[in-house]
Amino acid sequence: MGFRDLESFNQALLAKQGWRLVNQPNSLVAAFLKSQYFPQGDFLSAAVGSRPSFAWRSIIFGRELLVKGLRHEVGNGINTKVWLDRWVEDPAEGLRAPWIKNPSFDVNLVASSLIDRGTRRWNRQALQNIFVPGDVEIILKRQPMLNRGDFFSWKFNRSGNFSVKSAYWLACDEKTKKKQPEALSLPSLKSLKELVWKVLTVPKIKIFLWKSLNEALPVAQLMLKRGLKVDARCQLCGEEEEDINHVLFSCHIARQVWAVAEIPNPQFGFSMSSVFQNLWYLLRVKNLKIGSMEKLRAWPWVLWSLWKSRNEFLFEGRRWVAEEIVERAQKDAEEWFLAQVIDKEMQLHQSRELPTVKQCWKPPPQDWLMCNIAFDWDKKSKALGGAWVVRDQGGTVLCHSRRAFAELASKDEAKLQALLWAAESMNSLHFNKIIFAGEYEDVFGAVLRPQAWPSFLFHRDEFLRIINGIAEWRVLAIRKETNRGASFIADSVNRYGLFQSYVAAGPPSWLSELFLYESHSLLSV
Repeated sequence: MGFRDLESFNQALLAKQGWRLVNQPNSLVAAFLKSQYFPQGDFLSAAVGSRPSFAWRSIIFGRELLVKGLRHEVGNGINTKVWLDRWVEDPAEGLRAPWIKNPSFDVNLVASSLIDRGTRRWNRQALQNIFVPGDVEIILKRQPMLNRGDFFSWKFNRSGNFSVKSAYWLACDEKTKKKQPEALSLPSLKSLKELVWKVLTVPKIKIFLWKSLNEALPVAQLMLKRGLKVDARCQLCGEEEEDINHVLFSCHIARQVWAVAEIPNPQFGFSMSSVFQNLWYLLRVKNLKIGSMEKLRAWPWVLWSLWKSRNEFLFEGRRWVAEEIVERAQKDAEEWFLAQVIDKEMQLHQSRELPTVKQCWKPPPQDWLMCNIAFDWDKKSKALGGAWVVRDQGGTVLCHSRRAFAELASKDEAKLQALLWAAESMNSLHFNKIIFAGEYEDVFGAVLRPQAWPSFLFHRDEFLRIINGIAEWRVLAIRKETNRGASFIADSVNRYGLFQSYVAAGPPSWLSELFLYESHSLLSV
């Protein structure tokens, strides 16, 4: 049936019942349970009670899983008590109440008091006055929705809607996290060898790590054991016997390398005698959440570079300094991780393609217009390039526009900004019978089926508010391949530095052939 852990699967199913109680508090079942177990409170804070039924105890078991994935969404904020409710989503602690910044505060303060009614956004100044900076940053990531009450969404599904599949994954993940400390507190050699094959690195380094644990590297100590007559001393430092742990951790060159690599050392330093203990520490170092992740994940390459530098000194007479060893390791690691991202994107792109259907621009129905919307957000500069193109059923471009935006903190924020700008433009140009088309599966999904996309209800409300003046409209989620013209215009902002915003009739001259080709292609279909 696709699942292996029956207990986790049952808990996920029970969490589904809890989700229904949270989102359908007026249902008959919810009303009955409330009268029996939490007449003065709510389901999430209800106790098991003194004489609970088997059904109630089962639902509470499901609730234990449910609360780990709930996200508190602020609507109008009337029912969210700022200091009493758990509504701040801390990445480390989950839902919690905000930290108290000032010694005196209003215990009855509600979230609605912190919303700017004019902008329909959080009042940043009010937030900064009463919350610590970290909480302000968290709160600003999710904007309020004034035309609906406060509600919950599910953070392990992009749509925000609960699914048993994601809950089952969460339950299994929680079990794994509980078992790992027990399994790793006194790691066996077998478990270390198994973990080595799961390290994110190239295959040759995995083999190298496995050889390190199996005493299969040609160091002086092991060569002497096998009857070879060699100098037992380390050729780099000339002081101690050369074994695997010495080369990788305790030699003065190795100690310099680990200091330069900015990877946190164990509390009492690396072991001077046990390569197993040191590798066990490195296998867990990413969980420390200290320092740069880019540097933490490079540790396999650091070990590999130490080994390569040792060999180059022995066989070529070249001595590497610590900074060069670390620089080479971090560069190789960065290139490998970048390659994985590109490869993943290519696979995702290929998996989404329909091999039997040619992807091309689709015209609107007769008497309708299509507004193709595109956006390009640069993570480094926080700049957004937006574009829209209006075309009729024959593919003729009636008008188009490009606009540059600045200081947009996230891709989701940039994506919404481009959509709202396009909607405002269509409204101000008095277009009717317009189809909004773009890479907006999530937002348009919330427009058409709000209950299935609770995480995007804010986006939905903002979009509907702006297009209120358009009598007839539709939305259509499309892929980038079918939106090439608008995409090229949007990309020109960040790619070529074309920050001038404008609205113009017809297509841009440098893309006229593309639009002409697409319109001619309609005749051959």
